[in-house]
Amino acid sequence: MAAAAVPLGFLALFFAWPVAALVLRGFVPDDAPWWGVAAWDLTGFSEVLSRPRTWRIIGLTLAQATIGTALSVLLGLPGAYLLYRCRFPGRGLVRALVTVPFVLPTVVVGVAFRSLLAEGGPLGGLGLDGSFAAIIAALVFFNYAVVVRTVGGFWAQLIGNRK
Repeated sequence: MAAAAVPLGFLALFFAWPVAALVLRGFVPDDAPWWGVAAWDLTGFSEVLSRPRTWRIIGLTLAQATIGTALSVLLGLPGAYLLYRCRFPGRGLVRALVTVPFVLPTVVVGVAFRSLLAEGGPLGGLGLDGSFAAIIAALVFFNYAVVVRTVGGFWAQLIGNRK
């Protein structure tokens, strides 16, 4: 139990407390102390949720997530089958290459993808920088590895259990 206290304390102090403080600050006017429960004001929610821009951004985000997920699964299932159920020379190397976006920090993958598509980048002539298609491609690029590793690992486990 003592071994869990240090990480939990660290998590509470450096993550939960700052997040809770920021959220609570959003519920009170600027001139009131954040602990003043009587001063809580929820009109900010109605202001933000009544803007068409908010709903446009929410819709765009949901569309990107849905399409990105669907394409990742559609492309990842055959990849998982090939890399975990079939034997061929170089399979280990291909598995390692597929895993690269998965093991790199998300920010690094995003910046690398963006610099490929930016004006002056190797693929800058396509004019996709910042477009809906570029965001979908980046999501699929990153999440393809997640699908291949997860589904492929499950399939490999199933095969191992049958032997």
